Amino acid sequence: MKRELICLTGFILSLFFFISCNSEPKYTQDVSGFEMIQNDLQKRFGADAYYTDISIINSPTAESGTGISLHLTVTKDPQSMKMQEWIYNPHTSWNNTTNITLKIPEGDNATSYMYQLGEKFDLKKIGQLIDNSARKIEEEKNIEKVVLDRVLLKTPDNADVSETTVFIRMKPHNGGTSFNFRYDLEGKLLAFDY
Repeated sequence: MKRELICLTGFILSLFFFISCNSEPKYTQDVSGFEMIQNDLQKRFGADAYYTDISIINSPTAESGTGISLHLTVTKDPQSMKMQEWIYNPHTSWNNTTNITLKIPEGDNATSYMYQLGEKFDLKKIGQLIDNSARKIEEEKNIEKVVLDRVLLKTPDNADVSETTVFIRMKPHNGGTSFNFRYDLEGKLLAFDY
Protein backbone atom coordinates (compact mmCIF):
# COMPACT_ATOMS: atom_id res chain seq x y z
CA MET A 1 0.00 0.00 0.00
CA LYS A 2 2.76 2.44 0.98
CA ARG A 3 4.76 1.54 -2.13
CA GLU A 4 1.71 2.07 -4.38
CA LEU A 5 1.10 5.47 -2.78
CA ILE A 6 4.72 6.50 -3.38
CA CYS A 7 4.52 5.34 -7.02
CA LEU A 8 1.22 7.16 -7.53
CA THR A 9 2.61 10.35 -5.97
CA GLY A 10 5.72 10.13 -8.17
CA PHE A 11 3.57 9.62 -11.25
CA ILE A 12 1.35 12.60 -10.44
CA LEU A 13 4.37 14.87 -9.80
CA SER A 14 6.00 13.71 -13.06
CA LEU A 15 2.77 14.35 -14.98
CA PHE A 16 2.44 17.84 -13.44
CA PHE A 17 6.06 18.63 -14.33
CA PHE A 18 5.62 17.37 -17.90
CA ILE A 19 2.44 19.39 -18.45
CA SER A 20 3.87 22.59 -16.96
CA CYS A 21 7.10 22.36 -18.98
CA ASN A 22 5.36 21.60 -22.25
CA SER A 23 2.46 24.02 -22.01
CA GLU A 24 2.08 26.60 -24.75
CA PRO A 25 2.71 30.23 -23.87
CA LYS A 26 -0.43 32.14 -22.99
CA TYR A 27 0.32 35.28 -24.99
CA THR A 28 2.10 35.70 -28.31
CA GLN A 29 3.85 38.72 -29.85
CA ASP A 30 1.32 39.34 -32.60
CA VAL A 31 -2.10 40.91 -33.18
CA SER A 32 -4.06 37.98 -31.74
CA GLY A 33 -1.76 37.73 -28.71
CA PHE A 34 -2.14 41.41 -27.90
CA GLU A 35 -5.89 41.25 -28.46
CA MET A 36 -5.94 38.41 -25.91
CA ILE A 37 -3.92 40.54 -23.47
CA GLN A 38 -6.41 43.40 -23.83
CA ASN A 39 -9.41 41.08 -23.35
CA ASP A 40 -7.81 39.52 -20.27
CA LEU A 41 -7.00 42.93 -18.76
CA GLN A 42 -10.57 44.09 -19.32
CA LYS A 43 -11.91 40.92 -17.71
CA ARG A 44 -9.56 41.18 -14.74
CA PHE A 45 -9.74 44.92 -14.04
CA GLY A 46 -12.96 45.89 -15.81
CA ALA A 47 -13.62 47.46 -19.20
CA ASP A 48 -13.79 50.89 -17.56
CA ALA A 49 -10.45 50.62 -15.69
CA TYR A 50 -7.89 53.42 -16.08
CA TYR A 51 -4.14 52.89 -16.63
CA THR A 52 -1.10 55.15 -16.44
CA ASP A 53 1.32 52.64 -17.90
CA ILE A 54 1.48 49.16 -19.31
CA SER A 55 4.82 47.45 -19.91
CA ILE A 56 4.91 44.22 -21.87
CA ILE A 57 8.16 42.28 -21.70
CA ASN A 58 8.98 39.22 -23.77
CA SER A 59 11.41 36.60 -22.50
CA PRO A 60 11.72 34.10 -25.35
CA THR A 61 13.28 30.74 -24.59
CA ALA A 62 14.04 27.84 -26.87
CA GLU A 63 12.11 25.45 -24.64
CA SER A 64 8.84 27.31 -24.17
CA GLY A 65 8.46 29.83 -26.98
CA THR A 66 7.26 33.27 -26.01
CA GLY A 67 7.05 34.27 -22.36
CA ILE A 68 5.12 37.52 -22.18
CA SER A 69 5.13 39.31 -18.81
CA LEU A 70 3.02 42.35 -17.96
CA HIS A 71 3.64 45.21 -15.55
CA LEU A 72 0.87 47.77 -15.18
CA THR A 73 -0.55 50.53 -13.02
CA VAL A 74 -4.34 50.53 -12.86
CA THR A 75 -7.36 51.89 -11.00
CA LYS A 76 -11.11 51.44 -11.20
CA ASP A 77 -11.69 54.81 -9.49
CA PRO A 78 -9.42 57.52 -10.94
CA GLN A 79 -10.81 60.31 -8.75
CA SER A 80 -9.61 58.44 -5.64
CA MET A 81 -6.00 58.95 -6.85
CA LYS A 82 -5.30 55.41 -5.62
CA MET A 83 -3.79 52.97 -8.09
CA GLN A 84 -2.32 49.50 -7.91
CA GLU A 85 0.75 48.06 -9.59
CA TRP A 86 0.27 44.54 -10.90
CA ILE A 87 2.74 42.11 -12.42
CA TYR A 88 1.85 39.05 -14.47
CA ASN A 89 4.28 36.43 -15.65
CA PRO A 90 3.45 33.04 -17.13
CA HIS A 91 5.06 31.18 -14.22
CA THR A 92 3.50 32.90 -11.20
CA SER A 93 0.32 34.46 -12.62
CA TRP A 94 -0.87 37.83 -11.19
CA ASN A 95 0.68 39.62 -8.19
CA ASN A 96 -0.29 42.99 -6.75
CA THR A 97 3.10 44.47 -5.95
CA THR A 98 2.22 47.86 -4.48
CA ASN A 99 -0.44 50.50 -3.95
CA ILE A 100 0.20 54.02 -5.25
CA THR A 101 -1.34 57.40 -4.51
CA LEU A 102 -1.07 59.83 -7.42
CA LYS A 103 -0.07 63.42 -6.82
CA ILE A 104 -1.24 65.81 -9.51
CA PRO A 105 -1.55 69.61 -9.62
CA GLU A 106 -4.58 70.96 -7.81
CA GLY A 107 -7.50 71.48 -10.14
CA ASP A 108 -6.33 68.86 -12.67
CA ASN A 109 -8.56 65.93 -13.43
CA ALA A 110 -6.93 62.56 -12.64
CA THR A 111 -8.21 61.05 -15.89
CA SER A 112 -6.06 63.58 -17.79
CA TYR A 113 -3.08 61.44 -16.74
CA MET A 114 -4.68 58.07 -17.54
CA TYR A 115 -6.14 56.07 -20.40
CA GLN A 116 -8.63 53.28 -20.92
CA LEU A 117 -8.13 50.31 -23.23
CA GLY A 118 -10.04 50.29 -26.50
CA GLU A 119 -10.33 52.73 -29.41
CA LYS A 120 -7.17 54.90 -29.25
CA PHE A 121 -5.43 52.65 -26.73
CA ASP A 122 -6.03 49.38 -28.52
CA LEU A 123 -3.47 46.68 -27.76
CA LYS A 124 -4.44 44.85 -30.97
CA LYS A 125 -3.08 47.90 -32.83
CA ILE A 126 0.19 47.48 -30.90
CA GLY A 127 0.37 43.89 -32.14
CA GLN A 128 0.18 45.30 -35.68
CA LEU A 129 2.93 47.82 -34.88
CA ILE A 130 5.14 44.93 -33.74
CA ASP A 131 4.54 43.22 -37.09
CA ASN A 132 5.36 46.50 -38.91
CA SER A 133 8.54 46.91 -36.86
CA ALA A 134 9.70 43.37 -37.66
CA ARG A 135 9.09 43.98 -41.39
CA LYS A 136 11.05 47.25 -41.28
CA ILE A 137 14.03 45.50 -39.67
CA GLU A 138 13.85 42.72 -42.25
CA GLU A 139 13.68 45.19 -45.17
CA GLU A 140 16.28 47.69 -43.97
CA LYS A 141 18.71 45.51 -42.02
CA ASN A 142 18.17 42.15 -43.73
CA ILE A 143 17.49 40.40 -40.41
CA GLU A 144 14.68 37.91 -40.84
CA LYS A 145 14.06 36.50 -37.38
CA VAL A 146 13.42 39.26 -34.82
CA VAL A 147 11.47 39.00 -31.59
CA LEU A 148 9.79 41.47 -29.32
CA ASP A 149 11.85 42.57 -26.34
CA ARG A 150 9.41 45.05 -24.77
CA VAL A 151 6.52 47.44 -25.29
CA LEU A 152 5.81 50.49 -23.16
CA LEU A 153 2.58 52.46 -23.25
CA LYS A 154 2.89 55.29 -20.72
CA THR A 155 1.11 58.60 -20.37
CA PRO A 156 3.28 61.74 -20.41
CA ASP A 157 3.70 63.82 -17.25
CA ASN A 158 2.08 66.89 -18.86
CA ALA A 159 -1.52 65.61 -18.57
CA ASP A 160 -1.97 65.47 -22.35
CA VAL A 161 -2.91 61.85 -22.93
CA SER A 162 -3.02 62.48 -26.69
CA GLU A 163 0.80 62.78 -26.58
CA THR A 164 1.16 59.21 -25.31
CA THR A 165 3.57 57.22 -27.43
CA VAL A 166 4.15 53.53 -27.92
CA PHE A 167 7.75 52.38 -27.43
CA ILE A 168 8.67 49.02 -28.99
CA ARG A 169 12.07 47.32 -28.73
CA MET A 170 12.83 44.41 -31.04
CA LYS A 171 15.96 42.28 -31.22
CA PRO A 172 17.32 39.46 -33.35
CA HIS A 173 16.18 36.03 -32.18
CA ASN A 174 19.79 35.01 -31.46
CA GLY A 175 20.64 38.25 -29.65
CA GLY A 176 22.56 41.28 -30.78
CA THR A 177 21.63 44.87 -31.51
CA SER A 178 18.29 46.11 -30.18
CA PHE A 179 16.04 48.14 -32.49
CA ASN A 180 13.90 50.87 -30.90
CA PHE A 181 10.68 52.20 -32.39
CA ARG A 182 8.45 55.00 -31.16
CA TYR A 183 4.96 55.40 -32.59
CA ASP A 184 2.11 57.81 -31.91
CA LEU A 185 -1.33 56.44 -31.01
CA GLU A 186 -2.39 56.49 -34.66
CA GLY A 187 0.47 54.15 -35.59
CA LYS A 188 2.71 56.76 -37.23
CA LEU A 189 6.41 55.99 -36.82
CA LEU A 190 8.04 58.87 -34.92
CA ALA A 191 11.53 57.42 -34.37
CA PHE A 192 13.59 54.37 -35.29
CA ASP A 193 17.10 53.78 -33.98
CA TYR A 194 19.45 51.04 -32.86
